[in-house]
Amino acid sequence: MPESMPPSPVRPKPFALSPRPSPRQVELSDRQIETLTWAARGKTSAEIARIVGVTKRTVDFHIDNARFKLGAATRLETVIKAITGRLIKP
Repeated sequence: MPESMPPSPVRPKPFALSPRPSPRQVELSDRQIETLTWAARGKTSAEIARIVGVTKRTVDFHIDNARFKLGAATRLETVIKAITGRLIKP
């Protein structure tokens, strides 16, 4: 019978999320600011696309990139973080 191995002295660290950036530390592109501003005014992606002159998919792309930069889970949270961080003025 093989001998049992002694316990490893190195224990894995518990899973930790990376710290979320504060909105003031984030730099959004002009297009991200523009699409988030329209979203904050209640416009849908399709409406923003018509206003800005791009496709709905492009609007969603810019909002998703801003969401990632701000560490937000939803479009609404992204808009709130952008407003409270004074990145946009609705």
